[in-house]
Amino acid sequence: MTAQCFVEFDPSAYMRSKQSGLKSENTWSMTFIRRLEMRGFKSSGSRPVAVNMEPGFTVITGPNGSGKSNIADAILFAIGENSPKQLRAANGKLSGVIYDPKKEDGETGTTTAERLNGCRVTLQLDNTDRAIPVDNDLVTVTRELKETGENVYFLNGKKTTRTALGEILDLAGLSPGGLNIVPQGAATKVADLTPEEKRRIIEDVVGIAKFDEKKSEAQRQLSQADQRLEVALARIGEMKSTLGSLDLQRNDLIRYNLLENQINWLRAVETSGRIMEQKGKVASLKSQEDEMGGRVQELTDRRQEFENRMSQVENERTRFIVDVVQGGGASHVDLQFQLAQVDNELQTLQGDLQDAEANLRSLGDETIPSLKQIVDTKEKEVSASSSTVNHLAAELTKLDERRKDLVFWLEEIVGAEAVLRQTIDGGAKQKGRVELKISEISQKLNVTELAINAANANLSAEKKRLEELRLRVNGYSEVLSRLEANAKQLFELFEGSTQELNHVDRDLSAYEERRALLLGSIEQASRTLEKASREVSKEEAFREVSESVAGERTEQSKLQEFCEGGGVAGYLGRLNQLVQSPPAYSKASSAVLGRWMTSFVVKDLRSMTALIKGARALKARAFGVIPLSEVEGSAAVEAGRSAGVIGPLSELLKYDEKYAGLVNFLAGDVVVVENEAVGYLVSSEGVKAVTLSGEVFEPGGKAFSHGFQDIVLGILQGLEDIEGVSEIEEAALSLKKAIQKRKGELEAIESDSRSLMKDRIKKIATVASLKAEADTITRISGRYKSIFKSMTQDYDREVRTVERLSAKLATNVGRREGLQKALPSLHALIQNIEALHLQEHLQDLETSRKSLDEEANYLRSRIAELNLSYTRERANLENVLQRNLEENQLDLDSALDDYNQAKEFARDAPKRIRELAETKQVLAGQIEKLKQSARQSQPVLDEFENKIRRLKEERDAVGRSISNAEKELFSLRATIASAEEKIEEALGSLRILGYNGLLEAFDASESLLSELEKEYGTVVSSLNRGAEKQYGEMYQNYKSLSVRHNELEKERNSIVGFIKSVEAEKKTVFMAAFAKIREEFGFIFKRLTDGEAWLELEDEEEVFSGGILLMARFGLKPAWESLSLSGGEKAVSGVALIIAMQSVQPHPFYLFDEIDSHLDAINSANLAQFLKERSTAAQIVTITLRDVFIARSDMTYGVYSAGGISRYVHYKPAAAEVSVKRG
Repeated sequence: MTAQCFVEFDPSAYMRSKQSGLKSENTWSMTFIRRLEMRGFKSSGSRPVAVNMEPGFTVITGPNGSGKSNIADAILFAIGENSPKQLRAANGKLSGVIYDPKKEDGETGTTTAERLNGCRVTLQLDNTDRAIPVDNDLVTVTRELKETGENVYFLNGKKTTRTALGEILDLAGLSPGGLNIVPQGAATKVADLTPEEKRRIIEDVVGIAKFDEKKSEAQRQLSQADQRLEVALARIGEMKSTLGSLDLQRNDLIRYNLLENQINWLRAVETSGRIMEQKGKVASLKSQEDEMGGRVQELTDRRQEFENRMSQVENERTRFIVDVVQGGGASHVDLQFQLAQVDNELQTLQGDLQDAEANLRSLGDETIPSLKQIVDTKEKEVSASSSTVNHLAAELTKLDERRKDLVFWLEEIVGAEAVLRQTIDGGAKQKGRVELKISEISQKLNVTELAINAANANLSAEKKRLEELRLRVNGYSEVLSRLEANAKQLFELFEGSTQELNHVDRDLSAYEERRALLLGSIEQASRTLEKASREVSKEEAFREVSESVAGERTEQSKLQEFCEGGGVAGYLGRLNQLVQSPPAYSKASSAVLGRWMTSFVVKDLRSMTALIKGARALKARAFGVIPLSEVEGSAAVEAGRSAGVIGPLSELLKYDEKYAGLVNFLAGDVVVVENEAVGYLVSSEGVKAVTLSGEVFEPGGKAFSHGFQDIVLGILQGLEDIEGVSEIEEAALSLKKAIQKRKGELEAIESDSRSLMKDRIKKIATVASLKAEADTITRISGRYKSIFKSMTQDYDREVRTVERLSAKLATNVGRREGLQKALPSLHALIQNIEALHLQEHLQDLETSRKSLDEEANYLRSRIAELNLSYTRERANLENVLQRNLEENQLDLDSALDDYNQAKEFARDAPKRIRELAETKQVLAGQIEKLKQSARQSQPVLDEFENKIRRLKEERDAVGRSISNAEKELFSLRATIASAEEKIEEALGSLRILGYNGLLEAFDASESLLSELEKEYGTVVSSLNRGAEKQYGEMYQNYKSLSVRHNELEKERNSIVGFIKSVEAEKKTVFMAAFAKIREEFGFIFKRLTDGEAWLELEDEEEVFSGGILLMARFGLKPAWESLSLSGGEKAVSGVALIIAMQSVQPHPFYLFDEIDSHLDAINSANLAQFLKERSTAAQIVTITLRDVFIARSDMTYGVYSAGGISRYVHYKPAAAEVSVKRG
């Protein structure tokens, strides 16, 4: 191993790369672009074109319109970009990226090829670090676009989809929308963004979208929870409304029962009133009956009294007659007595006959037909009433059967309802439990999903960190091994080089002693020769030199006057007029340029020919001519800015820019250094070097010159003092030969000394370099050991973290699978419950029950009415109609008997009357005979007859009164029977109403009953007899749903809490990234401009409501927001912000398309140097037109257009430098 290998190792760069999680160039393992192949893409043409790339800093340059930005478009196209605008596609269509020869050859109007039917771009990525999850060191991504618009993607030659490819590439930080690809004008656009837009772009960079997605998912779940809550609230409201309705219906039922009881009571009161009224009426009628009975009895007694008096009068008359007869004779008395008996019987028969005839007329014409009619009517009434009673009984029986059926069916329906309600309640409870379980499972599933997503994200991040730590640990381990081995070898080389340096120093000391002796003798001889020859040669030398120099100067002055006078077209001036040297570098420039300083500079070869002709005409012999056209393309040598190297001499001279090629031709290959050691080292690397004192080192260290000009000047000055002395010429010549001999020896010694000196310088540089590198590596190794130890601990902790997260993820995945398996069966159970349509069946049963209940109510009311009618009719039939019929039949029978007896009496009575009349005539004749004998007793007998007649009349009047009274009594008894029938009917109604005794009546009962019956009719029309039970069931459901509502409320609150935690985490992540971007932005801005810049939040409390201000201060200017900056200031601010944002999410490569277009030379140079340093951590590709980028690139691609097709050439400075070294 040579020392040069260790000189190229840069520990600081390696340290920077390791701190960013990457390796240095010597141990590069980051993903980068290795090759880009294009066919038919934009200006690449119809043939395949390949662009090879390497890690580090790659620059793509070329004229405007050459197609250099198409390389960036091709990379974007390959990794999945579909936006025609982003790809700058023709006609705004994606197919516009396909090469069109007509369009490309539009300038010439010729077509060299047919339009292709598609394009193909292949991107090869180095995957040694396995950032892309493909087990291959080389990943090839290919995209084909057909003219039809069809896209085909390939990954390592296998067909895939854009989505799958995007997911794979995204794991390595490669995406079309990534911040690692910066298009043209992006810097100014970023600076022109409003504060709100700046915040949003930083959010995109940080990856706030995943928190927004979590929040959106949680908000979706919150929306669902709110919907469930709203449904529960709606159901609660509906149930509450239903409960209110059922409560009203229950109150109506209570009111109905109360009204029914009150109405029954009032009806009972009213019935009791009617009963009391009827009883009062019956009592009054019975009182009248008693009075009428008493009157009949009184009249009967009076009639008996009259009959007794008549008998008494007749007895008195008889006794008078007897007395008179006895007084007048016994036969007269007997005859008189017989006549009285016959006459009495005759009168009685005649009266009875008249009465019988009257009765016959009355009975036959009035009473019997009337009674028959009454009996017929009563029989019809009885028959009708009996029929009505039978009909009512049959209808009651039928209705009762129907009622029993309805009661049976109602009991069945109520039982079915109860069973169904129990089933529904059970199903509802089961459904509620299942829904609650589903909700709990869904909530757990959502929580598990969120936990899985978080665990996946954390696990992915931790695995990525673990992989980074593993790579870093392995890298550090490898580096530590190399550092220890290198340090050991360096110390061994240092000791060996130190020993060799000591040998060289001893040899140099010996050479120096020998050289000192030779120099002493040569100096002494030279002084002698000088003294001897001074006088000899002074005059001759002075004369010759003066003539020569004066002649040349005079000729050149004449030639200059000729040129300046217009004698030579294209004359530009003398070199010392066009190029000036700063005083500090005058010796160096004189040593290099020398005689060229007085040369004539002309425009081209024609001008040079004209000048030569003029010189010949003026007989000018010594002069130099340089045609500018021949040296314009000369370039200065590339020189590294290492210690002791000032720079190319051409950059230190002062001249007009148009003479850059001239200066590069004369001095562009010479590097100015500070001392001889550095000059020798530079020349040994193949570059000509000159020190400030004028010492020149030729390339390769093969030649060295010093003091040539001084010697010439000294000789010219010395020639003025020499005088010719011919006598000592021979002695001087001999001495001169001796001196030359000594000088030869001295030159040999000096040559050996210089060789040793070069060895010594190399040894010193090698020893110093080895010592410095060994010390540096030792220090780095010590630091790396502590870092390696800490990193190993971090790696072990990260392994445990990954294992813990993996176990947690597996647990959550298992839990999710278990929950997902449980959901289908629960949903199926709910579907089975809902598929039974129990509620519809219940509604049907309720409808049927209501219908049957209404019919039952109607039947109960109808049965009550019929019972009342039946009782009334039966009571009327049994107590009134039948009794009246019996009485009327008895009256009819009695009347018929009386009629028959009267008819028989009327048939027999005339015969008896005739007999009695004949007997009376006989007796009267006999008595008349006797009267004549007793005329004096006649007035007494007339008085007795008058008394008897008057008593008969009074007796008959009393009989008529008795008959009228009996009729009135009969009417009263019929009225009493009707009233008692009504009383019995009312008592039956009272018993139906539920009262066995009479109630106290009051005056307002009838009006109150009317009002209550109206209210009862209103209530009964909408009555729900099952309201009480339904209310209880609904209340239980309401309580269950209230519990469910509380659970949903808790679920909603948990989701709201999760959203708040996501918001807090989102703010924490954003603020951490913002702080990093702000710090990086300030550092980059200061590095680029030596100014000051920072980022400010408009609202630190509500971060996502306000924007971000980009404040920048350039020099002594005040700080301004980016929108108020100038164009160039915006550009450099935007560039700094873009690069700062890239630090949040490291990418494997970065592509900048003319990001420096608005930057000045200083800022461009700073940016180029900054990107060069950053390229040790990631591949950086820059499309630019600036030379400063090209000068610092590790590889440069030149793009030019030929026939509308982009052509590519590449230049690798490192390879060129190596080739120079090897040459």
